[in-house]
Amino acid sequence: MSDTATQGELLRLLNNRRRRHVIWTLAAVDTPVDVETLTGFVVSLAAADTTAATRWDDRRSVRNNLKQRHLAQLADAGIIRWTTTVRPGPQFVRAIQTLAVSHAPE
Repeated sequence: MSDTATQGELLRLLNNRRRRHVIWTLAAVDTPVDVETLTGFVVSLAAADTTAATRWDDRRSVRNNLKQRHLAQLADAGIIRWTTTVRPGPQFVRAIQTLAVSHAPE
């Protein structure tokens, strides 16, 4: 995927709750964040969706999943930029606009 994802590709990416949590987090903090901090926000948002307590293993699993899968997909689509920190990419505003129409903040 390129920095100009089609609308279908964008909707497919945004259909995943964890990726939506990443985007809503970046929109809320309005500053680049390291992966560990981002993981904390994503875990907190996920915990709000369930009654289960978050264990350290869960946090590690989320961090690894973000690094190995979700951040790369969002970066490939141009939604984020990811090096040592995660920050909005050139398609970030488009992703937020699409989320505003298709998914309420979670």
